Amino acid sequence: MKKLTLSLLTGVAVVGLTSSAFAADLIIRDDFVERGVVHVDDWTGVYIGGHVGYGWGNVLYTDAEEDDLPDMDDWTIDGWLVGGQIGANVQMDALVFGVVGDLAWTNITGDSEEAGDNTITTDINWLGTIRGKLGFAAESLFFYGTAGVAFAGIDHTLTDAWIDPPDVFTDSATQFGWVAGIGAEVKVAENVSVFGEALYHDFGARDVSFDEGDEEANLGVNLTTVKVGVNFHF
Repeated sequence: MKKLTLSLLTGVAVVGLTSSAFAADLIIRDDFVERGVVHVDDWTGVYIGGHVGYGWGNVLYTDAEEDDLPDMDDWTIDGWLVGGQIGANVQMDALVFGVVGDLAWTNITGDSEEAGDNTITTDINWLGTIRGKLGFAAESLFFYGTAGVAFAGIDHTLTDAWIDPPDVFTDSATQFGWVAGIGAEVKVAENVSVFGEALYHDFGARDVSFDEGDEEANLGVNLTTVKVGVNFHF
């Protein structure tokens, strides 16, 4: 009888300990979920930040007035950029929709190889975009495609070294075009993320006049930029 009673008590104790351990495990797991160990980041909200990067591209040359300027080969431009951005996102399940505007101060420049006594130098002084974003989020990671409108302050300067000192003529304009690219962003803290983007900008071509219209060229500009930055979310 004592053995039977002892066996029953032992069985009850084992069941009780097992149940307590299971309950404790559930409490711990629930506590982990509440504390954010199992957590999916929400990208909905407004953000502001800054970025740095590098850009390179091409200037496509055509003589607009046939013989007024000598033939020139197309030339390349490159340089750095630094700026800021502001935007907003809305997340629906794993999909994230957004809009962003950015503006950068740039030192992107290049010139034609000297053709006779003439050289044209191209400078992009500032660069901006307004873009839509569409992508998907995987917890703290956000991958997206982006496209929109690009605009830039572009100077084309003709240096005519036929005389000494050379004549210098500059045509300045704000040019508009389109931009498209891809990016990735990761949250490194609850309200802080870092990102990288690669964008292609095409500003089309326009007629450029030098020396009060005596010398003209048709110049097209395209540009690729890569940049990294940080965003602060609200």
